[in-house]
This record gives sequence, C-alpha cells and structure tokens, in this order.
Amino acid sequence: MALHVDRLYPPPGPGSPPGFPTITDLVAAIAEEHRPIPANRPWVLTNMITSLDGATTVEGLSGGLGRPADSQVFAALRAVADVVIVGATTARVEGYRRPRPNPTAIAARRSRGQTDAPRLAIVSGSLSVPSDLPAFDPGASNEPRPLLFTGSETTAERRRELSEVADVEAATTPIVDPHWVLERLFERGARVAILEGGPTLNGLFASAGCIDEWNLTVAPDLVSGTSARATHGQAVSAPTAFVLTRLWFADGLVFGRWVATGSSEPAL
Repeated sequence: MALHVDRLYPPPGPGSPPGFPTITDLVAAIAEEHRPIPANRPWVLTNMITSLDGATTVEGLSGGLGRPADSQVFAALRAVADVVIVGATTARVEGYRRPRPNPTAIAARRSRGQTDAPRLAIVSGSLSVPSDLPAFDPGASNEPRPLLFTGSETTAERRRELSEVADVEAATTPIVDPHWVLERLFERGARVAILEGGPTLNGLFASAGCIDEWNLTVAPDLVSGTSARATHGQAVSAPTAFVLTRLWFADGLVFGRWVATGSSEPAL
C-alpha cells in the first residue's frame, strides 16, 4: 500500500492548492535535500526515533516505537548514505545486518554513481562486539565486509579474531575519536554518512561537533521508564544550533529534519 506523507513545513507557496502537499517519492525527496560535503570528512546525518516523552526504546529496542512509515523513511535516508555508522551495543541488541536497499533505492544510488548499498561501520572502543553478529555473516550477499573501528587498548589477539569477519582499524587513543573515524571513511570515498546510534555514540559525535543533520521521528506514545535520550554522555561545551528544514507527517508519526547552522543550507 502506498504511503501517504504530508509535508507540514515548509508551507506551500503562493498559488498552491489548499491543504498540505503530499510527498509521493521519499527516496527522491530525501536525495534532493542539500548536503554540502565538509572538508576532509563526510556529511553526517542522524536517524533516530523517540516517544513523546523522549524515550528511544521500548523494552530495550527502538522497533517498539516504529510504524511502517518509519521503516520507509529510514530506508530512504539510508539510500543517500555511503556508509552507516553504528555503535557496537546497538549493532548487537538490534541484530544489525549489512544494509540491503530495495530496488528503487539501488536504482537511485546507481544513477548518482554510488555503490548498490552503503557500507556498515561499527564503532567499538573495547571490541565487545560478538564475532557471530549477523552483520558479519556474508550469506549470499556481495556487500563489502563491515568496517570495525576500535580504540588503542584492545588486544592484538582480539583484533586478529575480528579481522576474520571485518576490516578492523585501531585508533591511537583509547576512546575512538569521531574526527578520526570520519577522516578514515572520507579516505575510503564516503561523502555522506548516516549515524544510527545508539545514544552514547550520538553523544560522542555531538560533543565533537560532528553532526551536520539531525533527523528525528517522534512517535505518539508515552513510554516513561529509564530509556536514554537520543544523545547521552558528556555534555557539549557549547550547544550547536540547528535550523528546521522540513516537517512531515505520516502514519501518526512526525518526521523532522534539522541542519546545523554552520552548514550552507539555503534559507527557506
């Protein structure tokens, strides 16, 4: 069944029909958004979902908040990325696999000169990620092996073990620096990266000033509990200001996109 997505913002221009415009092609609409590439690193966008009261999970999983519309927007956001960045805990808990776009997204990616699928990059400072993670299983897929970024205090033996299933890169510092990760991805040809959490990894990138675009889906649920916020950890020394560039509504969910004011996002 076709997804009906209303564009709430920006408002329709003069002479437009009454009511909210409808987004008919999510992949094209998201691909057309302005994403200027920073110097020596990819543009970083997030994709997170929260409840009305800010919870990011229900019983430990983000899927408890989602609806079919969220899955389609999620796929369309992934379709613009060269790489998917995720923390080891999120990859383990959510059972991450290698990204496999649908045929529409693959066709759009090929038309832009991208690979058929974004590459998966897992960040694990302690290499606590299990060797049998679904993402490490190639199956019948032709996607490249995941990248695995880790800190300097992990053992050579553990790095050798995981190098059997992933391309492992170790930093020169115990804590993995987001700038280093992004520089390494840029050297590998990535120009757009999607950061999918969890909250601790989001917080690390936020405190480093490495988030250019914040995509947040708000689900119409009250969850309470002890779920973490969408970012968690060390507070930023100076909050980064963002500007709203679009607001969509579908399936009871609100989809917002905010861009850091330091970017060259055109004014609406």
